[in-house]
Amino acid sequence: MTQDEPTGSQKPSRRGFVELCIGAMGATSAGAVAYPVVAFLGRPASVEGVTTIKVPVAELQEDQARYVDWQGQQIVILYTGRTPKVLSASCSHLGCLVAWDNVKHVFHCPCHGAVFDDQGRPVSGPVSKPLAAVPFQLSEGNVVIG
Repeated sequence: MTQDEPTGSQKPSRRGFVELCIGAMGATSAGAVAYPVVAFLGRPASVEGVTTIKVPVAELQEDQARYVDWQGQQIVILYTGRTPKVLSASCSHLGCLVAWDNVKHVFHCPCHGAVFDDQGRPVSGPVSKPLAAVPFQLSEGNVVIG
C-alpha cells in the first residue's frame, strides 16, 4: 500500500480536501448565476396586474405632492390650484425620479438638473418632452387611478 491510497482508517489527503473545496465553490458559483436567471424566467408576464388607487381629495394639501407606486412605477399626485394632477415621477430624459419643490412650484431632476412646471412641462435642462400624464378620474371625492 502506498501513502497516496487512503484506507478506511486514514484521513483524506490535502489534495482530496482541496478538490472538495474547489468543487463546492464551483457548485456555489453555478447556483449564484443560475438562480437569478431561473427567477426571472419564472415571473408572470404581468407582475402587478391592474390595480386601482383611490386617494381622497380631502387628504391632499395645496402645493403638496404625494408619491405612490402604481403598476411598478412611481407616480406623483400633485394638488395645485385646488386641482389634482397625476404625473409619472420618472424624468422624460433618463428616467430619474423627479422631486417636487413646493416653494418654487417645480419638479427638479437630481440627475441632470432638468426642471418641470406643475403641469409636467419642461422649463429648463436637457429635456424636450414633458412628464408623462397618468390618466385618472375624480369620483365621489376621490382621485381614482387605474
